[in-house]
Amino acid sequence: MARIITLASGKGGTGKTTVAFHLAAALAHLDRWVLVIDLDPQGSLTFASQVQAAAKENGTVTDVFTGRKTLEQVIVQRASAPEMPTFDIVPANGRLSDWEFKYDRPAWHSILNHDLARAKEKYDFILIDSAASIGILMINALFASTEVIAPIPPEPMALPGINRIRGIMRNVDRSFHHTIDEFRILLTRYNADRPTTKTTEDLVREKFPDTFRTVIRDSALLPRITGDGVTVFEDFYGRNQAQSFDQLARELMRMGQK
Repeated sequence: MARIITLASGKGGTGKTTVAFHLAAALAHLDRWVLVIDLDPQGSLTFASQVQAAAKENGTVTDVFTGRKTLEQVIVQRASAPEMPTFDIVPANGRLSDWEFKYDRPAWHSILNHDLARAKEKYDFILIDSAASIGILMINALFASTEVIAPIPPEPMALPGINRIRGIMRNVDRSFHHTIDEFRILLTRYNADRPTTKTTEDLVREKFPDTFRTVIRDSALLPRITGDGVTVFEDFYGRNQAQSFDQLARELMRMGQK
């Protein structure tokens, strides 16, 4: 049975999609079957995975929400370097934003959860790259998940995003009787030379002891290779970041053994 994990930030610029992309690759390198679901109308994860052409032919997550297709029908495999492990993806595009404003299906909060029923049996991990805005799409992601990872940079301005996510989690619990079992923060864009990094990190770890020990360090390389559609495991210069994502994947797997 898959562990279903939503990556949620409550604001843009946290590295959420970058984490989803490279964490999926890291888990695949550890011989895990991984599905990532792009639930952001910007489609950044779809672009990074370079599956836009397949999305045009097979459909996107919007077709799942509208009932035109099943989840299985829109899953595509990300092409990787020869003999490199890879992952599957459910792509998205701007049509997803149109659906969010025009949804008319009953039980709208549980559409994704319902359509994941068969996929849960096939994969070890299902990662959902949620929209940054708090709305119908994030509620669907949270209702389908048992775990949440909140990537945030260790900056004071990023802290309110944590409260927004936890607030919507409480609303999902009260309104739809669904409780998230695990909530963990991942520190991203980590730069020890910034004056506020250590104080913010200490504050976060004190308030949220389950925060990942692994941090994703700030790097100009990471967004570049992500934009090029290459994982840190496929780029020669990404080796240092590959080590961080490998550690993150292993830490995530250990947490699931508690």
